[in-house]
Amino acid sequence: MNIKLLTATALFDGHDVSVNLFRRLLQRRGAEVIHLGHNRSVREVVTVAIQEDVDALLISSYQGGHNEYFRFLVEQLRELGAEEKQIFGGGGGVILPSEIKALEEYGVTKLYHAIDGQRLGINGIADDIMRRIKENKPRIESKALKEFTEELIASNTTTNHFSIAKQITFIEEKLPNHSEPDSIREMLRKFDKGKSLVIGFTGPGGCGKSSLIDELIGRFLAYAPNISIAVLASDPTKSTTGGALLGDRIRYNHIYDPRVFFRSFATRNSGSDVGQFVRDSIDLLKTCGFDLILVETPGIGQGDSQIKSLSDFSVYVMTAEFGAPSQLEKIDMLDLADYIVINKFEKIGSEDALREVIIHYIRTHQLNVPRGTPLESLDLPIFACSSNQFNNHG
Repeated sequence: MNIKLLTATALFDGHDVSVNLFRRLLQRRGAEVIHLGHNRSVREVVTVAIQEDVDALLISSYQGGHNEYFRFLVEQLRELGAEEKQIFGGGGGVILPSEIKALEEYGVTKLYHAIDGQRLGINGIADDIMRRIKENKPRIESKALKEFTEELIASNTTTNHFSIAKQITFIEEKLPNHSEPDSIREMLRKFDKGKSLVIGFTGPGGCGKSSLIDELIGRFLAYAPNISIAVLASDPTKSTTGGALLGDRIRYNHIYDPRVFFRSFATRNSGSDVGQFVRDSIDLLKTCGFDLILVETPGIGQGDSQIKSLSDFSVYVMTAEFGAPSQLEKIDMLDLADYIVINKFEKIGSEDALREVIIHYIRTHQLNVPRGTPLESLDLPIFACSSNQFNNHG
């Protein structure tokens, strides 16, 4: 049973120690956790809950506005037809027992008080959350998509994020064991609107893929008012627990726009950074007619080169910290990628790294460069950038 949770702290709340603690405890129990960090509005939380089609939301609120926040959260989920999603929360001793009672009667699943922590302990609270979510799974399943039909796929648009999310959940959860998966895949390809450009991003962990993609999204949205963008981001599943931290969203700032759809994936037991469900989800998004489909891999294994097969253009993101120049010869994507980005270029040693990557590129592609030509004057698909500042003007 796969359980997907959203964790965040409430708006104007920077107290993220508690929510970070509990997301780790829940990951250890096998949950896939989409972590948003601190200071998140109800609008952001609900947008993520719908797009990610989560089973439950876990909100930490220590700033005193819990009555308004949780009530509005319940109301927004009901309005969107997602009242089956459970809401958990806590705020130490800030939320009074009388307020907890009133909010739970209003629709919040469970709010934990400091007394609960003393009685159950943090592990006991985590166990209680998981137990309640598992007991609620039949209700979640009752609202899930039962089957793909041609009528459903033909009606897909870029704006109905609720429907897109349900269809991707079907691809993730039910298609692998479906009696006729090939017929569904053929149906998806049949209704491809033929307008989507797929760009794949891969690279080692921590190289800044998410920040780079976010800055690109911001520019596309600013300069193309009618553009529609979908993002698929994959993160590794822990082999020891089955849990996963789907933490890419915390680096994205421009995605809370009706023109952008974002979905996170755990690699689960696919044995690859780019599972079949990512390929199928790309085909689904093509039936919606998104202009751009951006795919981000965790970049931890063979998925680096697999990104090439499912994208129209591939981008390899790296930093200067690759070791000796001979290490470049081991990176398959430097030979395969359409574009190479050396990110975090503000760091010491980046200019030397750029030079070595250019020399390696010339060698592997057997380019005829006249002797004495300055490397920086060559028109190559190798770029240096620094995406560490939000909304950087470039």
